[in-house]
Amino acid sequence: LLYEQSQQAQFLKPTVITLVYGLGFGLLLVLLIVPALIAVQHDVARQIAAMRRGVFASNVYVRWGFSSLWIIVLFWFLATLGFTIIVGEIPALIVNFLPIVSTVSPISAALLLFSAGVIIIAVVAYLFAAIGWQIVRLRAS
Repeated sequence: LLYEQSQQAQFLKPTVITLVYGLGFGLLLVLLIVPALIAVQHDVARQIAAMRRGVFASNVYVRWGFSSLWIIVLFWFLATLGFTIIVGEIPALIVNFLPIVSTVSPISAALLLFSAGVIIIAVVAYLFAAIGWQIVRLRAS
């Protein structure tokens, strides 16, 4: 129909083009995007369930560790991204410590600082947990 030269075909070309591109986009959306989003949702749900098990664990050290980790992350959020969202600029203490953040937009810099801080907090918490686990294993044997 797209290559037909008659007057009736010229009238239907926009409809055919819309139909073809709509079907192609729908095909990509249904076959690729939706399953990928469902997989991501499943992975995030598993991580949240694991975090809940850690926060409400029967072992007091595990419970204390997860709770203190979340308190530290909340404090870091309030010190970086939360402050920047409310005030509109990065805290002066952070700008004095890292003057390079003043060259970037405040929200971008705060998001980058928050992300980097959470990664550092997670690595340090993992190291403390690994060392603690080794100590417990050595005491048990």
